[in-house]
Amino acid sequence: MIDIKDKKELHRVGMKALKEALGPVGALEFLGLFNYNHGDYTKEKYEQQELSTEEILSGIEAMKEKNNVV
Repeated sequence: MIDIKDKKELHRVGMKALKEALGPVGALEFLGLFNYNHGDYTKEKYEQQELSTEEILSGIEAMKEKNNVV
């Protein structure tokens, strides 16, 4: 088992495992699935509905009730 706090070692072992399991091209294809740089963040953030303070507080209270938090 490796020390997951050692990020360089985690990366090395992870890449080795991916290459062994999927081959070099498959490993790159797999990693490409996690590329979150799609779309236009600046445009999309303004298309999202803004919540009022009351809506946010109401949502927090609902989550507290759901999770039995006082």
